Amino acid sequence: FDQYDKLVSWTYQRSFDSLHLTGGPHLSFFRHNEKLRIVWDTDHILENGIRIWTAKSGSFEMDYVDFLQKCKVFGQSFFSEMGEQVKQAVEKDWGRVKLDRQRLVKEHQERTEKFNGSLALLEHENKDVTNWIEIQTLFNRMTKEIE
Repeated sequence: FDQYDKLVSWTYQRSFDSLHLTGGPHLSFFRHNEKLRIVWDTDHILENGIRIWTAKSGSFEMDYVDFLQKCKVFGQSFFSEMGEQVKQAVEKDWGRVKLDRQRLVKEHQERTEKFNGSLALLEHENKDVTNWIEIQTLFNRMTKEIE
């Protein structure tokens, strides 16, 4: 169990949590040197036999610097456009509807800072070295035992 827990923990540390969604996709990111592999699993089937996702499970590999650049562009665009939405909401007369304008502005600022902090982490050189042989060995052993 301890060995498999190491493999499962390693995987989940590189994955998005979609447990808030029924049958949410499993989306993971694995970096090896200057490449990034994005892996998604969309195989969830409801009790009535209906597949939730039309997209098939799969993976895609790209250069890490390209991924980082696309994240930056997305973040700048998203938070700029969201900033406009926040500004319009703050300036609008909502009549009897109460809106905590200060909190809305603060929350947008907090989310922007959190995204920028995450982006800064991605830009720093990763000091952790993955033992790929150990990970592959554990994966192969686990797969064989499940079969």
